Amino acid sequence: EEKEAAEARRLIEEEERKKNERELIEKEREKLRDQETRQRELKRAEMQEKLRKQTEKIMEEQGKKVEERKQKMEVKDRLRREFLEKQRQEKAKETAEVREFHERKLREAREKLEVKRQQQLEEYEDKQRANEEKRR
Repeated sequence: EEKEAAEARRLIEEEERKKNERELIEKEREKLRDQETRQRELKRAEMQEKLRKQTEKIMEEQGKKVEERKQKMEVKDRLRREFLEKQRQEKAKETAEVREFHERKLREAREKLEVKRQQQLEEYEDKQRANEEKRR
């Protein structure tokens, strides 16, 4: 009986020890799973941060490119406006010169006509006087 009781106690202790070992092993496995989960989450967080920084950098570069394009367009617009204004001024100057030329020519033609008319009038008056002189 004592042997059986000792054997039973030994078996119970053996079962208890195995149970404790299984629980310990399960706890270790759980610790490992938790650690792996934490590492995965940490890695994912690092990747998200890396992606966020890359996205931020890309957006910043695109913003710079947009700003550069905007500045180039502003310069082009300014140059175009300056060019058009210069053309307008040149056209106005040319128009004024043409107008002045034609006005001068017209004035000269009127003056010539006036001189000619005056000469013809004087010639006519001279002839009239000469004819009057003859009649007398």
